[in-house]
Amino acid sequence: MKKVFSKSKLFLVILAASLLAVFIIPIWPAQAVSSELEIISRKEWEADDQYLLNEDDQTIWPVMYQKPEKFIIHHTAGSNGGNDPAATIRAIYYYHAQILGWGDIGYNYLIDSEGNIYEGRKGGDGAIGAHAYRDSGCNVVRFNGAKEGVDFNQGTIGIALLGNYENNQPNEKAVNSLKNLIAQKGAELGIKPNGRGDFQDLDNALNVIGHKDVDCTLCPGDNLEDQLANIRTVATIRYKNLRDDGASFVPVAQAKFVKQSAEVISLEPGQEATIWAKFRNTGNFTWRRYFEDTVYLASTDYNDSSLLHLAALPANQIDFTTANVEPGEIGKVSFTIKAPIDQLTATESFQLVYDGKVLPGTSFNIKVEVIGLDLATELSSQDILPATFVNSRIKTTFRFVNRGLTTWQQEDTFLEIFDLNLQPSVYHDQSWSASSGQISLTEKEVASGETGTFTFYLRSPANPGLYRQIYRVVYNNQPIINGRLNFITRVDSHYQAKLISQNIPPAILTTWRPKATIEFKNTGVATWDQNIRLNVYDLGFTPSQFRDRNWLSQCGQFKMLEQTVEPGETATFRFTYHNDHAGIYKQIFRLELLNRDIVVQNGGFNLITRVDNK
Repeated sequence: MKKVFSKSKLFLVILAASLLAVFIIPIWPAQAVSSELEIISRKEWEADDQYLLNEDDQTIWPVMYQKPEKFIIHHTAGSNGGNDPAATIRAIYYYHAQILGWGDIGYNYLIDSEGNIYEGRKGGDGAIGAHAYRDSGCNVVRFNGAKEGVDFNQGTIGIALLGNYENNQPNEKAVNSLKNLIAQKGAELGIKPNGRGDFQDLDNALNVIGHKDVDCTLCPGDNLEDQLANIRTVATIRYKNLRDDGASFVPVAQAKFVKQSAEVISLEPGQEATIWAKFRNTGNFTWRRYFEDTVYLASTDYNDSSLLHLAALPANQIDFTTANVEPGEIGKVSFTIKAPIDQLTATESFQLVYDGKVLPGTSFNIKVEVIGLDLATELSSQDILPATFVNSRIKTTFRFVNRGLTTWQQEDTFLEIFDLNLQPSVYHDQSWSASSGQISLTEKEVASGETGTFTFYLRSPANPGLYRQIYRVVYNNQPIINGRLNFITRVDSHYQAKLISQNIPPAILTTWRPKATIEFKNTGVATWDQNIRLNVYDLGFTPSQFRDRNWLSQCGQFKMLEQTVEPGETATFRFTYHNDHAGIYKQIFRLELLNRDIVVQNGGFNLITRVDNK
């Protein structure tokens, strides 16, 4: 267990303990304001926040948080405060914060003899206090442990009653408030007052224990220690009443985005900036940063290129800066983003998440505009056609704005064109100076903010289909940032068809010579003539096993009955076929142009045919 103070501070604590005989006063941070309990705030008892700062006005002990599991009960071993308990609390605060150097009062809560409850250490629920640390000597002598300290501040709520209860009896009002406080905080934080569980080096420890149960001290005094069993019992009854009242309570996580520090921010490459966003808790439970099942901010786009990637965040979870955000309150998240070094702009989306689900109405975006890049560009316009016919030659123009600091020179600036994986483009035109295009800049030079033009021809490939092309602008053979574009274009054939009908049976006998009729509709833009032929192949486009003596070739080359078929009209093909070898055959039917390497799109179909012996 890591110690919570330096060796010099530890020496002060041991010295103070010796002077006070057996009353060791705690070590670490917390605050709380309950909707059910009347709690006197630090402001009301006039806590001087200057005690929290060192000579350089830096917080001595920054507030840290952990989910509480136990209550540790104390007495202050001095005056019960009399007519001015706030003055007594201020004195304790000064002693802990300034004399002992704990940076704040040690207890999370204090209770006076009239039952008034005071907010102790600053920070709210879950803040780690400074009220119970077992030093190494005590650990060895009393608890037979190792020669090291054990920190009981983490994971506990320290509650102190003003007064000395080794010699005196605790006031009934004070004890009743203690029961109420334990019940209320237990209900809010899920700590059952009469429960048990392992904690630090304690096996099956009670959830409500006295300081002396974990340390070498008489605190909280025998007279208060003797009442702890009754305090647990009564607090448990009140705890159950609070839980029963909320038996039908269903936690609803809801939030509303309020504001962000900026929607668009300009940064130089690699420069960092702090961003914040605010949200109102419109649900019905408190968001607790130190709970595992809490509300947090996450990035939708979190990945290797995320603006958060180099910001040292665990995963993509961003916690609220305030540890407790009550219903109706506004919570703030703050985080660091880092501008990319290889993009002109970057946008990332964020939203609140609870239980793995995004909370509606909490999304917002951050856009980073990267400035000061030497080479960067932005597409101004392009006239790429989404679809062309095979073997078409199309004049195309791209315009790019120079967003970098370097002036583009015509002899050094080119537009390159590739297929997927930077392979030579299937759109290659004979006018290109290289297989990759190497399209020259039209202008002699293009200064920052000006527009450069690239005009060139594209030759559509001979085969129909979808093609992905990569275009990129380079300067001195170096790709310009944001100068890479991807386009998917479609190439169609002038000849297209749609199967209307066919009457080929799934099975025939070896002795049969059935007649087939097949109809295709002309769905293209070209008129069909007698050069359109229907061919039949076996698997692998090998000669067909169904060839009849009337076929013109092994694949048929059947002519359509019509002399011509205009777009929208139907062509008819009739032929006889047979197969004198029993078996199962896959037949491939295809419309093709005689002696021309032109594809008829959708002009084919496949069939499985069984041939049986008679």
